[in-house]
Amino acid sequence: MVMQMNPKYFPLTALLAMSCNSSTPKREELHPILPTIQLNCSSLDLTKKVGFSTSFIDQGEKWCYNIMSIEGVYSDRIYNCDNKKKPLPGTVMVTREFTGPRKDFMQLNHILNVSENTIVYEPYWREPSGKIGTFPFVDIPKNIEQEFTRGSARLDRAKNLPEVCQQLLEYKPKQ
Repeated sequence: MVMQMNPKYFPLTALLAMSCNSSTPKREELHPILPTIQLNCSSLDLTKKVGFSTSFIDQGEKWCYNIMSIEGVYSDRIYNCDNKKKPLPGTVMVTREFTGPRKDFMQLNHILNVSENTIVYEPYWREPSGKIGTFPFVDIPKNIEQEFTRGSARLDRAKNLPEVCQQLLEYKPKQ
């Protein structure tokens, strides 16, 4: 069966087809592609961010990250934490000095127990030379170097996560 159109409706059909076609925006106009700005805090001067503290979720785990200074020694710290920003038992707290005479000195605390006012932990440290130490009564785990490497990577990753980096860039220390 062949359908035929009445010639008197050609102008109306043409007008409708043209108006539909011209009012439909191009796809680019509907959803313009915005350039994404990749935040990077790798070269940020953390000495100007003393007092910064935040918590965030990364890969399904809650972390706390902060920057501090004690007697001119600047360091950053990361650890798994609860909603009160207390470390979780069975996890590791990593602190790394990023300025001063012992730049790159790291301390790794294995968190054993946490109560309202006390944190019990086994400390390990790594000198800038790479030498690892602890107290005489504490055994050094065989995988401790891997723990330090992971801890250093976590510190680097934390400050470059978009939400943390953005907070760092906006942070103004209290005077």
